[in-house]
Formats: sequence, structure tokens, C-alpha cells
Amino acid sequence: MKRLTHLALQAACWIILLGLCPACANKLPELIQHDPPELPVVDISPFIWDGCQSDYIGNLTCPEGSPPAALDCSFLVTVEPVLGGLQPAYPIVKCQLGYDRYPGDSGNFLFEEGCLDHRWVQYAILRDGQYQILPTFAEFQAAYAPIESPIEALSYAVAATGLDARFDLETPPEYRYEVEKIDETWVEETDFGYRIHLFEYSTCGCGPHFFDSIAGNVTRSGGINLDAPVHLFRDPHMDHVCGD
Repeated sequence: MKRLTHLALQAACWIILLGLCPACANKLPELIQHDPPELPVVDISPFIWDGCQSDYIGNLTCPEGSPPAALDCSFLVTVEPVLGGLQPAYPIVKCQLGYDRYPGDSGNFLFEEGCLDHRWVQYAILRDGQYQILPTFAEFQAAYAPIESPIEALSYAVAATGLDARFDLETPPEYRYEVEKIDETWVEETDFGYRIHLFEYSTCGCGPHFFDSIAGNVTRSGGINLDAPVHLFRDPHMDHVCGD
């Protein structure tokens, strides 16, 4: 009886200890870091020359009557710097469609962004002296394929899928981890093209909100095939938060 009482007391102490120190029950994963590639700066100069101004989060406001303002976009938004490896290096911005230009079942977008403020993403480029919309993956692929380098594959995959390239990951002890090893973004050349490793964070809806890794293949002809997402970690403080 005394031994059982002693074990019960030990168990209670461990429960209290783990409540005070959640990380004690959650071994930190190994973090494999990679240096980000050196990428050219994305060119948006034609949009600026036509009078567009960018705010602090990258939204472009273009003068009424200017060529960019005539594009059939709800919003023009600067792209992430990681897209600087796209070739040819057309000047490029996001052409986001809001509910005022809801594409319905047309499939005329590459991916979706946002939660309640939902947006469907196309791209606007300057090619042959004219602003043009790339509304679908097929047209995006036709504009940029073939894919001829790992850096180009990285920019292409991020642009086409909306997934994130991350070279700044950390492993806070208060997070809850699902894996023993976390690898930052990498690209490997293969016989068929490129193998690439990207990320996605589930912000919409109610928690838990997982940070996932998604690997996939990019062919030299511009095809993309993604694996199923793998849960890496979550912030338990966000488990009861609903994103909109």
C-alpha cells in the first residue's frame, strides 16, 4: 500500500511539473537549416512608371485611366521576393480577384488566399510591351516553362501554388511538435526535374492551426505534383482561436 501511495504521489508530481513546463513532455525536434538562395529583385518598375504606388503591405494603387488600372483585377499586389528567380524575368504582380470578380467554377485562378476576405490569385505581367493577365496555371506554365535551374524551380513552385519558402524557422519550446526533424526549404535537381520542399500554415477556421510541410516535384516542362501535407507543429495558444 505504501508503495502504491508513493507511486501515486510521484505521478501527481510529474503531472504538476509538466503543467508548469509543457516543453518537458515535448522533446524539441532537430532543425535542419538551409541558406536562402540569392535571387534577383522582382521588377515592378513599369507599374511604378505608370503611376502606381505601393503601400507598406504591398498593395498597389494605380491612377484611374492608367494601363494597370484597366486590368480586370480587384487588387494589384506586389509578389514575394522569392519569385525573383522566375525566367523570363517579366515585371510581375499579383492580380487578386475579390468577391466583386468571383471566378465561380471557371477555374480562372492559380490558388486562393485569405479567409473571410477571400481572394483568388492570378498574375499580371508586362510582356512584349503590353500588360497581360495569366489567369490559370496552364497560361502561367506557358509563360515560364521550361524550368532550367533549381532557383527557377523554387520561384516557379511558390508562384504557382501559393505555398511558402522558409529559411527562418525556429523551434519554440512551447509549441507542440508532430515530428522529430524539421527541414527548412530546399530544392534538389533530379532526373525528371526538381524535388522541392515548401510550407503552409492553416490560419482559417478554428484551431488547432498546424504548420505543415509539403514536398513535391517540378518537371522541366513546368508540371507540378505535390505530396500530401505533413503536420510539423502547432502553437497550443492558438488551439481555440478561429481565423476569419
